[in-house]
Amino acid sequence: MAAGYVHTCATDSASAVWCWGENTFGQLGTLTTENASVPTRVPELTAGVTALVAGSNHTCALTSTGGVVCWGSNTYGNLGFNSTESQLPPRSVVGLESGVVALAAGAQHTCALSRSGGVSCWAGNEAGQLGTGTRQRSRVPTQVVGLSSGVVALAAGSEHTCAVTAAGRVLCWGNNADGQPHRPRVRPHTRGLCAGA
Repeated sequence: MAAGYVHTCATDSASAVWCWGENTFGQLGTLTTENASVPTRVPELTAGVTALVAGSNHTCALTSTGGVVCWGSNTYGNLGFNSTESQLPPRSVVGLESGVVALAAGAQHTCALSRSGGVSCWAGNEAGQLGTGTRQRSRVPTQVVGLSSGVVALAAGSEHTCAVTAAGRVLCWGNNADGQPHRPRVRPHTRGLCAGA
């Protein structure tokens, strides 16, 4: 399952996607902008989905072939196809047609973990949550500085992102208003956690 600001999505036993809740930006993937008070099947994703993540008003799915598709609000380039036009049907993320093993989504950004352990992120970046060393938005996936390999897990908050490495280190970047990373960073930084700590 995945929950956004006011919408929720889930996969069933056949790996199809169902969503419900608010749909102002098409974040339910039902090809309309009508809200749904009960789970409604995403017509273009009736099989082959292995994971879901949701931002405030966008949703992304990981397919069984390792590809990533996203739909809904695209104001910040949330959907990763080099546009800011919101989309009702799922759209493939540029450069992520295969090889992805995990996803994480914040309010206005999404990150992907590749089979080789690299991390790329896209969309909103006001707090440096993309980990690219700047605060520039990116409408397509962009490699996180220093994380081209060795990552085994990802998580994202509203405006920050964290990764776990194969060595057990935790690296975080983005908004630090409440101490999420160790200090304000626009690139990954170790908080001081390690395997066995």
